[in-house]
Parts: sequence; C-alpha cells; structure tokens
Amino acid sequence: MSTPSNARIYLTANGTTLGFKLIDLDVLSGGNVEWAQKARSRSKYMNAPGGQLPLLYTLPLRLDGFASTPDKDRSQRSAMNTLWAWSQFKTQSGKTQDPPKITLSGGVRAPSGRQWIITQITENAYQLNEAGVLVQYDVTLELTEYVGPQVTSPAATAKKKAIANDSAAYSFLSKQYGNG
Repeated sequence: MSTPSNARIYLTANGTTLGFKLIDLDVLSGGNVEWAQKARSRSKYMNAPGGQLPLLYTLPLRLDGFASTPDKDRSQRSAMNTLWAWSQFKTQSGKTQDPPKITLSGGVRAPSGRQWIITQITENAYQLNEAGVLVQYDVTLELTEYVGPQVTSPAATAKKKAIANDSAAYSFLSKQYGNG
C-alpha cells in the first residue's frame, strides 16, 4: 500500500515546516536499529547507525510556488536552502554535528511518532517563471529513521562490570573449591 500521489507531506525540523506535494509513489523499507555513539575529538559523541538496518523512506516530492497569476508566484529558493541545511552533517565552520531530526505529517505512510534524518537529496526537474524565479522544484528525499542510542550512566556500566566480575570469580572459586 502506498500513499496516493499529490498528497500533501510536511517536514518539520528546528521549528520550521516545509510543505510538499508527493508526485510519485513513496517507498518504505528496512527495519529498526539501535543507534550507537561514536567517539569524536574532545570527548563529544555523535550518533551513528549500528546493527540492523533502520527504516528507510524514499519520498519523491515537489515544492510548488506557482500561483494562478504569475506576479503572485512564490520563490522556492529559501525552502530548498532550508532542506539542504537539514541534510548537513557539518556546520559552516566545518565541525561535525548530528543533522536535525525531522518529523513527518500529512499524507505519509511512515509510522507516526518517528524521527528521521535526511540521508540523500536527489534533485530532479525545476521550473523558473518568466521573471527567472525558481517556483517549482522536484526532489527525491531519502530519509533514515532516527532511533536514539541506549545510553547508560558510567555508574550503571561499572555496576554491570562488577556483577560480571563477581559472577566470574564465584564460578571460578566454585570449580576450584566446591560449593561449600
């Protein structure tokens, strides 16, 4: 089952919402994943997928600013810039960062309440009006489900290690000297 073409899809991140038309069939595939923290410089971590594949969602979308009269056309340049900014893993200063988490609403087939990151943007057709303003832009977005890492506190990790060490020591001593 797929989402009907021309459904309205909304992407929201960082308090900004962009509206699109779905222009072809969307594709939802994959499964859940636990994300792991990858070490980086200065003891900051970045989340990265590990284990099974996450849900992947491919959306062929259109930003459409055409109006009934050409002088009312709306430029889609700002929306495209926002979309590209949402897909970046680096800041303008070159530092690596997690991209913003995106929520979907409208006529989407993806499970509700999930967060997504943009992993690929494929630019397709675009159209300029008579004044040279970008008023229509077709893109295919590849979204990957974001599942937060299961982070435990250092104290909880130390406790698990101590229990494991105690169990190993007890097992070793029991084999050496019996259960007495």
